[in-house]
Amino acid sequence: MKKLTAATSSISIRDSFRGKTVLITGTSGFLGKVWLAMALDKLPEVGKFVVLLRKKGLRPASHRFEKIVNESPVFKPLHERFGADLSRYISERVEVVDGDIGKTGFGIASDIAVRLHREVDIVVNCAGLVDFDPDVRDAMNTNIDGAVNAIDFVAACDKASLVHISTCYVAGNRSGRIAEEVVDGYTPKGLPIDPAVEVAEMRAKADEVLAEHSGDAFEKALAESVDIKIAERGLDKNSAAVRKNVEKQERERVVRKAMEKLGSSRAAELGWPNTYTWSKSLSEQLMARRAKETGVRFSILRPAIVESALEFPFPGWNEGFNTAGPLVYLLGTWFRGVPARAKNPFDAIPVDLVCKGIIVAAAETMLGVQPQVYQCGTSDLHLFTVDRAVELTVLSHRQHYRENGESLIERALLSRWDGKTVKPDYVFSMGNIRKTAQSVGKLFGRAADVLPKPAKKAAENAQKTVIDADKQLRGIQRMCDLFQPFIHDNHWIFTGRNLVRHHVVEPDLAFDVSQIHWRNYWKDIQVPGLRKWSFPQFEGKDIEKYTPAVPFKMLTGKLHVVTSSTPAPVKATGESPIRLAVAR
Repeated sequence: MKKLTAATSSISIRDSFRGKTVLITGTSGFLGKVWLAMALDKLPEVGKFVVLLRKKGLRPASHRFEKIVNESPVFKPLHERFGADLSRYISERVEVVDGDIGKTGFGIASDIAVRLHREVDIVVNCAGLVDFDPDVRDAMNTNIDGAVNAIDFVAACDKASLVHISTCYVAGNRSGRIAEEVVDGYTPKGLPIDPAVEVAEMRAKADEVLAEHSGDAFEKALAESVDIKIAERGLDKNSAAVRKNVEKQERERVVRKAMEKLGSSRAAELGWPNTYTWSKSLSEQLMARRAKETGVRFSILRPAIVESALEFPFPGWNEGFNTAGPLVYLLGTWFRGVPARAKNPFDAIPVDLVCKGIIVAAAETMLGVQPQVYQCGTSDLHLFTVDRAVELTVLSHRQHYRENGESLIERALLSRWDGKTVKPDYVFSMGNIRKTAQSVGKLFGRAADVLPKPAKKAAENAQKTVIDADKQLRGIQRMCDLFQPFIHDNHWIFTGRNLVRHHVVEPDLAFDVSQIHWRNYWKDIQVPGLRKWSFPQFEGKDIEKYTPAVPFKMLTGKLHVVTSSTPAPVKATGESPIRLAVAR
């Protein structure tokens, strides 16, 4: 095979994947599902996909996989394309394996693991805990242990390589141009650490937190808290079963809060905005070390802010209520002052373009021409700014209320309500509004103590209304605080040249951010997509369900599976892939 060069080479994705066995983790998540569906739809040349899933309850993971394929709209294109034949098509190409990335060897049964070690050509590790500030133990188990376990699994294979999904925001709280590299011992504040020691010390601190929540003083405080919870909920205080259940919930809540604080405090101390970015950065550093020790060929793909699909599985598809979803939602209410810095990059990237980035990275990694890191965003090659995002979000909401407003207020007022970026200490910031609301609540409380009986009840009701409003405002303030590092405090430009180093022969599989028309994408695809697929979750409403005409069923027995074959040679050309990628 002719050696590829950085700017004059061409690769065929389909030839690179032909006959290969691909093991993928994280297919229950937003990104993992879209990637698997895209690969099944656009890469029929793949020999086999091995889907690693944790089983739930006593049923095998294959049952969970069937449920995902039948209920997620991600697989709608496949259902419509194959109809009743989808069961055969997928069953011939997919093997579902019970496993857990947080366990050594992915927790795969030994007899299956031995076979997979011979068969697997590439592991695509999409699994990860994406909560900003989770229980630090969960973050370490999934994001750190899972990443190192991926390296060790590949090291035990005969021929496999690895693509690991991380995040651009491992850069932490710093501004400037962020290189596509892993720096051992890195912290955003420049405080040198040993990543292995850092993880070990955090585990020790987590054990200390557990010990602090097991003594007599804690048990006494817990019992008092349980009494309050039972009274607040109007439960039977004499029921042992009720008390046991409430006590279990309260114990878990208190310990979880302590573990969340432990992780977020340490992340802030070292310069990361949250536990998620802290854990993903440490995982990259430990993977790089372990790969060097074991000789594993691997690459890291770092997406920026993963948003609604541009085209696949269909424009606007999204899932859950994360990334920009909360801010977009708030801009559709009376809240219109976003604490952000105008002209700051807002590095949004449609989920299907991230999936194409993974496909490119996997093809190059299998060919052995991968860089260490691919950054998958838009700030470098196709800039989108936070104030532009706010402007287009408001325009989309206005149009929606004009055309679909359910009340006169929505059609006449919200359809004209404006939005803008403001400083965090803006006079109508959530913090200032909450202070005012709390002061008013106290005023009503004091009035209730001295007013005669008829007015006393009115004052008590008014105080309750203010308290309830403050709870909602607290949630909004929490959202603003979580997003502030990403839209105000830091000015990141993530270098994104590695994904366009080589020209991709197949245009439908190439990573090309120039195809995003920001006004059309954000106003007419992203925001409506969130409104349909994500906002109902926030409002406690049912999300539209997809029901295929013919449900998918994993077939058992002897099936024909595409056999492995040697990929066609990679052809060198004189084209410059970088010139093609940055064309506007």
